[in-house]
Amino acid sequence: MLDKDLTIIYRNWPETQGNILPQKVPRQKHCYAAYPPGQELPCNECHVLEVFSTNSPVVREKRTTKEGCLEILAYPLVDDAGKVSMVLENIRNIEKCKKVEKSLKEVDQMLNAAIQASPLPIIVLDNDEKVMIWNPAAERIFEWEAEDVVGQRYPLLPDEHKEEFSAFSRGLKEDIALNGVELMRRKIDGTIIPIRCYIPPLCLTRKKCNCNDGYP
Repeated sequence: MLDKDLTIIYRNWPETQGNILPQKVPRQKHCYAAYPPGQELPCNECHVLEVFSTNSPVVREKRTTKEGCLEILAYPLVDDAGKVSMVLENIRNIEKCKKVEKSLKEVDQMLNAAIQASPLPIIVLDNDEKVMIWNPAAERIFEWEAEDVVGQRYPLLPDEHKEEFSAFSRGLKEDIALNGVELMRRKIDGTIIPIRCYIPPLCLTRKKCNCNDGYP
């Protein structure tokens, strides 16, 4: 907790946690002097001063040479007159999450490059049977442009094969894959063509990243 002079009024960081602050930071000390590496003047774009000036919470990320990326949440504490008298500051280390995000982004870029370069059509549907991915090979074979089908219902089904497709969809939701099944699909001009289809059940899950390596 800090006042308008950026003085530390109260803190609850344990003395044994020294990855963000030194092991002992006395109260009644300016935050810019307490935080490593320590300095004589407030930081540029100080989030605490921004809270005092805007009367609104501020969320900011800062990178330090020692700890990496920190997420800082600063909240205004108002007095009986409704004026901001203190700022409550919450700091946590999110360096691990940033590294995970970077790795996932790199994997996503590689997968996207492989999908775009594939000579075979690759189509991904969501649980509502709407198109999520439609690669250039699918454009070439079926003659629908990606921009016309992404976000729309799967357009390749001849009317007489809709029940068949619904059965396949139910099977995929039960983790039953299709390997080399011969199907009939419709091009944009209405022409029906035979295809050999390989459909693995694609489960999209999101694992929670525990970033709470700093101070709650």
